[in-house]
Amino acid sequence: MNKTDLTTLDNKALILEVEQLKKEYFNLKLNVSTTSVKDYSQFKKLKRRIARALTLIKQQKNNNS
Repeated sequence: MNKTDLTTLDNKALILEVEQLKKEYFNLKLNVSTTSVKDYSQFKKLKRRIARALTLIKQQKNNNS
């Protein structure tokens, strides 16, 4: 999901997206310890997606208050 897709989501959907991304990040970390991961850039991509979603959540809270 890219930035334009995230901006169309409401606050609850963004929170669910963050939870899903965090689970995906955790599973990726587990795969590194148990098996070989071919693309280590996935860590950076997931962290950025999580940060992007959290930023949008914070912006929406500031706009509503």
